[in-house]
Amino acid sequence: MRIVEQHLGGDGRSVVFLVNEIMTNLQEIEEGTFTYQDKPMIPLELITQEFLDEEVPLSELLQCTVDEYNKQWKKKKRIFTYEDYLEKFNEYWSKHETGVKILRIDKQDMSQLVRVSKEKHISINNIILTSVARSFGKSEKMNVVVDSNKDRYNMGNYAGAVLIEGLYDDNKSFWENASFIQNQVRTQLSKITDCLFVAALNSHLDCNLHDAITFDDADCIENEIAKNYNDVYGGKNNFPPFMISNLGLAELASNYGKVKVEEIEVSSPKQPSGKCNCGIITANGIMNIVMEYDKEAQYDYEKILDDVENTISELVKKEEVLLYA
Repeated sequence: MRIVEQHLGGDGRSVVFLVNEIMTNLQEIEEGTFTYQDKPMIPLELITQEFLDEEVPLSELLQCTVDEYNKQWKKKKRIFTYEDYLEKFNEYWSKHETGVKILRIDKQDMSQLVRVSKEKHISINNIILTSVARSFGKSEKMNVVVDSNKDRYNMGNYAGAVLIEGLYDDNKSFWENASFIQNQVRTQLSKITDCLFVAALNSHLDCNLHDAITFDDADCIENEIAKNYNDVYGGKNNFPPFMISNLGLAELASNYGKVKVEEIEVSSPKQPSGKCNCGIITANGIMNIVMEYDKEAQYDYEKILDDVENTISELVKKEEVLLYA
C-alpha cells in the first residue's frame, strides 16, 4: 500500500485514518458483523481564515505589503485557466526527472533503534536528520514538516514546517550533533502556530497571484510581480535541499480478516523548487522511508539514503554489543 500526499503531517494522517475505516468495514462485511448504525466519526478539523487571523496574525506592515502585491496583480487582470495549469505542468515535468529510492528498516533493527533512541533521548526523526546533515558535508538548511494540530485523533491539514540548520561538526560525536539538531527543532516548535506562518501569508494573497508565484518558482512563467515576491520572501533560490515528513506509527491493524497490510509507504512529492522530500511511516514494526528527489540536484540523494541505512545499522550493532556484553 502506498499513500501519496503533499502534506503528510496532515493529509497523510487523514488518509491513514480513512484506509483503516474502509478496511475495518470490509472486514465486518465479510464476517457478517457489519451494521448500518451510525458510527462515531473521526472529527474533521480544517484550518479556517478565522483561525489563521487569530493564531497567526500578520503584522500591519506585512499586511500592507501583501495588499500592495494584490493591487499590482489585479491591474494585470490575469486569471489562469485549466489549460494554463496543464501547460505549466507539462512544461515543468518535461524538464525535470524525479528519482525514487526506498529504505525499509525491519522489525528487529527497528526495535533496537527505538531502544537506542530512548536511551539517548534523541528522536528517530532527528537521528535521520543528523545522518543527512553529515552526508551533506557542509551546513545546509533542512525543512521538518510538523502537524500543528494538538489533537492527534482527527482528520484535516494543519501541516506546516520548521526550518533548521543542518550543520554537522566532525569534531563532535554523532550524538552531540544529534542534540544540536534536536534542540533546534524543539526551539522552533515552542510556538507551534509559527509553523503555519507561510499558510497565513498565502491565505492573504490573490489566488491567481499565488499560482503565478508557484509558476515562477518552477521557471514556467515570466512575471515581475511573482518574481519580486519570490526574491523578497525566499522562493526558489532559498528552498532547502531536504525536507522530511514523518507520520510515525500508522493507525492500522496488522490484518483485517483475510486481508493483511504487509507493507505501507508514504510519499511526499517534491515541490518545483525543492530537491528532495523524504516521507516516513512505521507500520507493523517496520519503518519505511521513501525519498523523492530531483535527479539533476547537487547532491546524490541515493547515497544520502544509503548513508542513513548505514548509520542506523551502526547504531543498532553498537546496541547489540552492549546488550550481549
